[in-house]
Amino acid sequence: MAKTFFFGYGSYRDKKKIAEIIGKDPEGGEPAVLEGYLLAVQTLDQIPGSARAVLQKVWGDQFRAYTIRKSPGIVVGTVWIIDQEDLNKIKEWEFVEEQWREIKQVDVTTNSGTKIPVLTDLARETLPVKEFVNGIEYEYNLNKKGKNIYREDDEHKFKEIMRIRQELGITHQYLNA
Repeated sequence: MAKTFFFGYGSYRDKKKIAEIIGKDPEGGEPAVLEGYLLAVQTLDQIPGSARAVLQKVWGDQFRAYTIRKSPGIVVGTVWIIDQEDLNKIKEWEFVEEQWREIKQVDVTTNSGTKIPVLTDLARETLPVKEFVNGIEYEYNLNKKGKNIYREDDEHKFKEIMRIRQELGITHQYLNA
């Protein structure tokens, strides 16, 4: 199966998080810099429809998500090597079909100084953002505690999100609960 580079920022900088979504440890993991973008934060009220409904049930009204916007600036992250099946899982997890996020090709510079084309996910440009934040030094996870989840482990959160997606009639072809 063909492999591609994926630039993970926010929680996708973390190997454990991306492994949780794709169901295996990802290859790669080289730090990289995305130039020409700013790191931004969206709040729950800026997220459309069914994506908002799922996120609200799990994390409550205080949910926030990172995205990037084309603008002079830089965002640090990690380059992972994934296949098409992994990318399909990321698209599903990020509500691409539900019109919240999209996959875009950008160029990053790795720690070794090599400029490479990668795919990344971001909120659609037509959606608003709350604020811009430091793209170099930032906390990878904006949502550490869920509204209806009393355990801290990510596996439990993943299962809860999948349950709520099913409850709301959001089909998932690639993700497994």
